[in-house]
Amino acid sequence: MEKGDHKVPFRYDWTDAGWYMDYIPIPPDHQKFSPKNKSRARKAYSAVLTAEHDELRDALSRENAYKANCHCYSTSVARKIHERIDKDPMVQETIVCTEIPDDADPQSKGCIPKGAPAPEGSCTKADNGPTGPHCVDHVTESFIARHPDDRELRGIREGLKAKKRKMTLPNFHRSHGHIGECDDCDICDKVKGVMRRIYKRADVIRDRRVGFAWTMDMLTMSDRSIEKHKYCIVLRDRSYSRLVKLIPLQFKSEAYKEVKKWITSLREDPIHTKNGYDMVHTIITDHDGAWDHDTATWQEHICGSKAQGGLNVKMEYIS
Repeated sequence: MEKGDHKVPFRYDWTDAGWYMDYIPIPPDHQKFSPKNKSRARKAYSAVLTAEHDELRDALSRENAYKANCHCYSTSVARKIHERIDKDPMVQETIVCTEIPDDADPQSKGCIPKGAPAPEGSCTKADNGPTGPHCVDHVTESFIARHPDDRELRGIREGLKAKKRKMTLPNFHRSHGHIGECDDCDICDKVKGVMRRIYKRADVIRDRRVGFAWTMDMLTMSDRSIEKHKYCIVLRDRSYSRLVKLIPLQFKSEAYKEVKKWITSLREDPIHTKNGYDMVHTIITDHDGAWDHDTATWQEHICGSKAQGGLNVKMEYIS
C-alpha cells in the first residue's frame, strides 16, 4: 500500500485469507543508543523486515497457495474416501470417532479425552493412574532392523542407472557403505549386531503454546572465552517452535540472575501479553547445583511467588 513517498508493507495471505502487516517491535534499549547507532539499527531492521516481507509475500501468493491446497486432506476429501471405502466388499465395518464435549464431565472440562494425542509438556494433572484426561500414551510404531537408521536396499538399487541395477546385492551392499540388510556379511554382523524390533515415536504432536515449557541444561567449556565466559545455559522450547536460547555465564552463581533477566524481558514484551499464559511457565531440567531444589537463591528468585519478588516458575526435575 503506497501513498506518495510513504509505503505500508501490507500483504495478502492467500493460504489463511487475510491482510497482514509485518513489523518488528523496537526494544526499549534502542532509545539509549547514540544517533549513529540508531541509524545503523534502523537500517538493519528495515533490511530484515523487507526480506521477511518479500519472502512471505512470495511464499503465500495465490499460485503457491493453490499448489499447497490442491492435494490437502479436507472434509470433502474425507467424505469421498469414506463413501468409496464403505462400498468396498472387503470392508466389514467402519468406526466413526467423535470428540467428547467439554461439558460431558464437569471434572474433565477442558481436558483431552483419554487416548487422544496430547501435546508435549501439556500434562498438568497429578494423579496416581498411568493415564488420565491430561496424560495419554504416545503413538509408537515398530520395525525390524539392525539399527534405527537402517534403510531398504533393493528398492533403491532398482531406481538407479542400469550399471548399478545389474550389480549383485552383496556387491552393491559393500560398495555403498554397507547400507541395508545383506545376508552373510561379516562386517554387518560384527558392527551392527542382529536384527531386532525397534520402537519409534510416530506423529509427534507438540504443544502449541510457544514459550510455555522449556528444557534446560548447562554446558561447561574447557577454557574461558574472550568475555571470560566459562558456562552456557541451553534452553529449548518444547513447543513446535523448538527455539533454542543460550545464556553465557562467567560463574555458576550468576545463573539465577541471568535467567531471571531473560524471563522478565519475555514477560514484559508486548507481543506476549495476550498469550493467556506466562512465558517460561515450566522448566524441565536435571539436578544441577545452580538450580537444584535446595538452591536458596534459585528457589527464591525463580520459583518464588510473584508477591514475594519471584517469577512463579514451575520446576520439574529429572534424575
